[in-house]
Amino acid sequence: MDNQSERVVSYDRDGNVQSSITILPTGEVLVDYNYVYDLNGNRLQKVSSKHKNFYTYDSMNRLREASYDARCESFTYDKVGNRLTKTTNDITINLLRKNEIKY
Repeated sequence: MDNQSERVVSYDRDGNVQSSITILPTGEVLVDYNYVYDLNGNRLQKVSSKHKNFYTYDSMNRLREASYDARCESFTYDKVGNRLTKTTNDITINLLRKNEIKY
């Protein structure tokens, strides 16, 4: 966003961003996002006229899946909540090396 663009943000009563609009000096809307949250405050959707992002969480409010247009990511966690793997469009990477965390 350059110095001449204007960003207008609205919030819900919990302080979560409800919408974010970036307007160019010409008055043209560059991007307009609307957000949806669950009762725990986890973002479920970030949607604009050009992009659609969706998120799901596990029972411990950890991000389980995120989809961004044509890309999908999923995550796994260990028993104490450390993120172990990230899978993007069927390609999995380990985020922690063996023996990196000791209990």
